[in-house]
Amino acid sequence: MTSYRTKDGKTVRDGDMVWAVNGNGPYEIVGPMPGGRLVYLEHVSDSADGLHFEPGDFAMYICANRPAGY
Repeated sequence: MTSYRTKDGKTVRDGDMVWAVNGNGPYEIVGPMPGGRLVYLEHVSDSADGLHFEPGDFAMYICANRPAGY
């Protein structure tokens, strides 16, 4: 199972819930897209709302816990 490091210093894996640094979420880490280059995150309450990230970008844009102030 693939793991990713988040902006708040946590390690998350496919199936975990995460938040965007702007407070949006939660998103479930669905896993790598076909081809393996991007990781897909699906909003928990709206499956049509999703995000695609390079695995290395998790450390800049994704938090394991909801950011303070949101």
